[in-house]
Amino acid sequence: MTQRLAGDTAGAKSYCSTGAVTCYEPLYRDQPDDAYLAMALSQAYAVMGEKDLALKLAERAIMLDSR
Repeated sequence: MTQRLAGDTAGAKSYCSTGAVTCYEPLYRDQPDDAYLAMALSQAYAVMGEKDLALKLAERAIMLDSR
């Protein structure tokens, strides 16, 4: 997130696609009811510019957290 806020969009996308998303996707598949993982993966998708995926997971994270 910090890279994107600092204006390094390419660096942020590169980190998210190789780091955060690669790490969080398998964890989220194994634990789909974990609100933290849904939120973290949503943020990674948002940094990559994947708005639809980010929004879908953000909504899921809110739903899970409200339980």
